[in-house]
Amino acid sequence: MLSTKGQRLVESASKMTGQARRLLDDKLEEVGEKLGRKEQRLAEVERRLALLQQAEVEVGWVVTCLKHFDKVWETLTAQNRALPAPDIQVAVLGLESVDGVEPISERALRGVAHAGAWAKQRAVWGSLTKELSCQVGHARATHRGGSDAWTASAG
Repeated sequence: MLSTKGQRLVESASKMTGQARRLLDDKLEEVGEKLGRKEQRLAEVERRLALLQQAEVEVGWVVTCLKHFDKVWETLTAQNRALPAPDIQVAVLGLESVDGVEPISERALRGVAHAGAWAKQRAVWGSLTKELSCQVGHARATHRGGSDAWTASAG
């Protein structure tokens, strides 16, 4: 039905002459330019849609990795695995030495870092800081002379 109407319009247009023909040609040229711009816009929208679909696939991959981070942890290099969790790093930086003596040894901290995934590190760190708190309390109770300020702000 549409093609029949289109054929009739073409036949009518071919019979036009003079001013009517020029107006029709101008209008067809204008419509052709608009169509070209719309086709360019459609191509741009399709390109962006493809990028969004690709991003959606990548987001899905990241979500899956995060759900299974313990498995991802095993694929990290030893150097990356040896880093303590960020919150543990902050807590260590907050520890203060007394008379040049550090409240936690490097060896003990390595034990935390080598515990594995951050959740395991936090469990080891929690045990270590609990032990450290007991030692600090004992040191304060038995400390004679000098400063009473040995603090361990290991959140």
